[in-house]
Amino acid sequence: MTPRLFVTVAAVNYLASVLTLARSLHRCVPGARLCVLISDASPKLLQRIRDHFGQNLEFIGSHDLNDPVLESMRAYYSILEFNSACKVWALDYLLRSRPDSDCIFVDPDTYALDDLGADLPASSHDIALTAHAL
Repeated sequence: MTPRLFVTVAAVNYLASVLTLARSLHRCVPGARLCVLISDASPKLLQRIRDHFGQNLEFIGSHDLNDPVLESMRAYYSILEFNSACKVWALDYLLRSRPDSDCIFVDPDTYALDDLGADLPASSHDIALTAHAL
């Protein structure tokens, strides 16, 4: 089975929560990979984050998604609203760039206590939405 690909979206000020999420995923989900969309990082800052934390994590920025609509939304959305909107773009980006991977979105303040997604039923559908679970 392909290692699970998890994705989350966060602002720079939420990086500590993302790192906690990453540690818990790596402990509970064998072979887990985490891709993090840092929504408000400039390309220069994002490179510094990659250089410092990128050994076991993949970081992308909203500019990597190369969508002018997404970039124009910054003028109208608060950072919380922008992060929520970016979830769709991040999932779309990963599903298109890695068609062989199953992507599971998790909020950046999630702490894994067990193998997230282990009990998800196999499906022939492209996307499955699940309610929050304990």
